[in-house]
Amino acid sequence: MAIDVAAGVLLNPQGEVLLAQRPQGKVYAGWWEVPGGKFEPGETPHEALARELEEELGLRIKRSSAWCTREYHYAHGHVRLHFRRVWHWDGEPRAMESQAFVWLDPRKPAATWVAPLLPATEPLMAWLALPVCFRGTDACCDQVAWIEAASDEQAQAMVEARSARSTKPVYHRVGDEYRDVLRLAAQSQLASSGGTSSPGSR
Repeated sequence: MAIDVAAGVLLNPQGEVLLAQRPQGKVYAGWWEVPGGKFEPGETPHEALARELEEELGLRIKRSSAWCTREYHYAHGHVRLHFRRVWHWDGEPRAMESQAFVWLDPRKPAATWVAPLLPATEPLMAWLALPVCFRGTDACCDQVAWIEAASDEQAQAMVEARSARSTKPVYHRVGDEYRDVLRLAAQSQLASSGGTSSPGSR
């Protein structure tokens, strides 16, 4: 039976993702991953992530968006990872478990990244480097799933629902264009707030 794990993809306005290093005493100590942890009985993916981020990094979140769900078989067990994107939080990241953490730009060459990355983290880096919009002739199409909807509002709801069970990012297809509608909405919200962001992303 798979162990359900909530995994937080925290993104700052510069497009960097927060990675944490697994501390000594844990399986895969020294490896890098997005922060998160196991569900407790009765928790939703968001509830599990919110609790883990506060316990691990001292961050408080009110909202997260489903991004994709992946299963991995590690030597220590079978895990089902519920990846959720987070653009807004309260607080500054703190090493509550004496772990290291770093903001990393997935668009930069892999040689500049921290290492080693856990196998489940590696494909995320390529997906995070995808443009927010692209055409159907772009090679990016092979890396995403997509939905069609009558409006952006409907598309956001459909992407959220589809992402909870998709094994790769879900885009909104409009004619020949593919859009990451949840990222666009987050960017719009940031712009409307005058360019301010969460304390932890400044």
